[in-house]
Amino acid sequence: QREEAWIRQYATTPSEDRPQAPSATQHDPDSHIALLHKFIEVAPHLLPDDPDLKAPYLWHTDLHAANLFVRD
Repeated sequence: QREEAWIRQYATTPSEDRPQAPSATQHDPDSHIALLHKFIEVAPHLLPDDPDLKAPYLWHTDLHAANLFVRD
């Protein structure tokens, strides 16, 4: 996995002497990798199997004739 390799190479845990820093586990590379593995496990189940439901559609909330511009 490229993502896991990147995390292992570049992610660092911030020093604990900064009181305003988030918790150590929030920036711990191993925690990020564990979360990445969980995401990879559930990702295939996030989209429906029906191809019609996965098709891309253009959605415009204010579509009417005045908003259509056609150039020959």
